[in-house]
Amino acid sequence: TSSRRYLAEVHEEVRSEYWRRWYENEKARDALRTKHSEFQKTLKHCNEVLQDGRFYQRVFLDYRGRMYLSKSVVNYQGGDLQRALIDFAEGKKVRKKDMNHLYTRLGDLYGIKGDRQEKEQGGRGQHLKFKRWGKNPVETYPQWKVHSDKWQLIRACIELYALHENPNHRSTLICEIDQSTSILQHIALIEGDAKLAE
Repeated sequence: TSSRRYLAEVHEEVRSEYWRRWYENEKARDALRTKHSEFQKTLKHCNEVLQDGRFYQRVFLDYRGRMYLSKSVVNYQGGDLQRALIDFAEGKKVRKKDMNHLYTRLGDLYGIKGDRQEKEQGGRGQHLKFKRWGKNPVETYPQWKVHSDKWQLIRACIELYALHENPNHRSTLICEIDQSTSILQHIALIEGDAKLAE
């Protein structure tokens, strides 16, 4: 056996760096392919199956009282696009005091860290930007596309703009709040306890 080296040590380092970057890029390409496939699957299902606009979610409750919507192809527990596409079938007038939930949601989707109040204040601080995005989502796409939950973010911006233009707008937006007390909501639902639900 020969102990002769075909590459100098410095060249081996360059080669190792090349392959490290190649595998990182391949991993990123695979993730992008998966995202694109999910995007196409969601749009196809919405366009072919959910054309009527109204549909029901099939819910599975586990022994802990947690709700799962995984039986439905498109559901609110799906990815970013699915969460952005789904609205409640019936809208509700948004009171002034309810706006804190929308701003908290916007702050969270925008990437503001902290507790609920910090996210709400951060969301309110971006009010003009969010309205501008909601008014012209296509033209402002380069600005909001960089956020990890971009579809939910722009959907919430569109809602904010609609509420700004028409205070009587009936919102259908699904707006997440802190889910750490969701078990209490499930118990309230099962027991029919309106006070606990509130």
